[in-house]
Amino acid sequence: MSDVSHDGTRMVALQIDDYGPWTTTPEPRRETDLQALQSRLFATVADFFARFDGYAFADRYDNMIGVANGAGPAIFERLQTQVANQYPVTVSVGVGTAGTPRTALEAANGVLQQAGSAQDADRTEVHDHRVVDDATAGTVTIAHFDVVDATGTLTDRVSSAEASHTIRRAVLELREQMWERHGAVTQFVGGDNAIAVCPSLTPSTRPLRRSPAPSSTRCRTATLPWVPSPTVARASTSRGAVGPSSRSSHTQTGSSRPQTRSSPCARESHRRKRLCSRR
Repeated sequence: MSDVSHDGTRMVALQIDDYGPWTTTPEPRRETDLQALQSRLFATVADFFARFDGYAFADRYDNMIGVANGAGPAIFERLQTQVANQYPVTVSVGVGTAGTPRTALEAANGVLQQAGSAQDADRTEVHDHRVVDDATAGTVTIAHFDVVDATGTLTDRVSSAEASHTIRRAVLELREQMWERHGAVTQFVGGDNAIAVCPSLTPSTRPLRRSPAPSSTRCRTATLPWVPSPTVARASTSRGAVGPSSRSSHTQTGSSRPQTRSSPCARESHRRKRLCSRR
């Protein structure tokens, strides 16, 4: 790929070990309890990555991923110990370093898959690092995508379920394009936002190719344009790159996330207008 530099990316794949039996022993646990456990576990993982200037994504929750160019592979043994001490489950960690995030993540997953099945009772707390083509973890490139005016076109107009479905459908198309065309790993991170861990892209690279929407969704999709040129930042760590890209994206696109809060006087005026309208 001509627009990829020699800087490598370090991706991490985390997987809960032999999760099935715990969910049913000594009796089947409620799904709400499982979701709560997974959410707490992800919060622990995300905080750990942040301490080393990394960035973790929930992905499927029982399988999480992250980018950690600023952390050595051995550091994740500390995360495994922390999880084992705080939770009734353990995690296996595969680390991959390669020329693109896609190849690095595939290498990280390969570490776990080679060690055994995720449902194998004998495969617990695996930890290993795989390097592809002698790559080293250099600077990391992060792209931040926003849906333009998601509040005006979705949040304030349709049900929460329909808004979520529409945004996630757009994210899915984005993920596929970034994965296939650039070897980037893209994740939905809530609201109307997606973060892509990218190889080093030249200024002339067009990250996205617009494709016509199906006739059944053409009108709705037309109200959800992704930023044609997503804001991109490069830094030695993912945390260093995410901050600038996110701030720039919100500034350029008029994100649905407010940049400033209204004054107390404005809020009081708005409250009085609502009271008057109800009388």
